[in-house]
Amino acid sequence: MEYRLLRCGGGSPLFHTLITELDRELRSHDSEENSEITEVYIRQNMVTEDVHVSLVLLGEEPAGCACLRAWEEGVFELKRMYVRPDHRGKGLSRVILQDLEDRARELGGRRIILETGEMLKAAHSLYLSAGYRRIENFGAYKDIPESLCMARDLT
Repeated sequence: MEYRLLRCGGGSPLFHTLITELDRELRSHDSEENSEITEVYIRQNMVTEDVHVSLVLLGEEPAGCACLRAWEEGVFELKRMYVRPDHRGKGLSRVILQDLEDRARELGGRRIILETGEMLKAAHSLYLSAGYRRIENFGAYKDIPESLCMARDLT
């Protein structure tokens, strides 16, 4: 089945369906001693309608998503990357990532930053293979050793 990309805002019901699944999956990695860290992640991962969302649809079903949030002039933060488990390994995360990099450039972006959890090895591999490099933890992630922050210059 062929996929198609849909660009939308953070208010999309399809996007909210996927990020609800993502939150459930991420919480399954948590332990009780991480509850304070989990609260930081929940606050940082809230999305507003003004984010730039890329969705991959297979037929009419959403299969994956991610979004960009403006961080500072020329810099966007990549948020909420998720591909449903039954669609993983098909290259959809790369399609989403490429679309968001293109979108960032269209919006005048020169850099993308992101945070992911140390335990998400597939995410590390994706970002490293796409040219992202580890950076010092930023923002609310600065003092969270389980966070892994990365960046890629788009110019």
